[in-house]
Amino acid sequence: MSKQITAAELAEIVTRLLTDTESTGELDDPCVFSSFMTNIAEVVCDHCGGEVRKPADDDDGQWLVGIHGNESLPSAFGGIWREYDPEGELFDASTEAN
Repeated sequence: MSKQITAAELAEIVTRLLTDTESTGELDDPCVFSSFMTNIAEVVCDHCGGEVRKPADDDDGQWLVGIHGNESLPSAFGGIWREYDPEGELFDASTEAN
């Protein structure tokens, strides 16, 4: 037997794991958290475009992972990432792969 979960429940689980490690008791090791966050970002990139070049890292108490634009993005506007890229850095020449 298995437990069937909805897309909303899965989204809630991932959100809790990324934002509330204290109450979940999961991913409390920084290396494990970095790996999980990086893997989640890579899954979104695999399905929606863009790429992750470096693992997620804690920057003064805020975990960040860089998403870089590439030919896999569905549009010149950044696809799903556009709402999170107000400065348009996905297409900054200094971040594009050669």
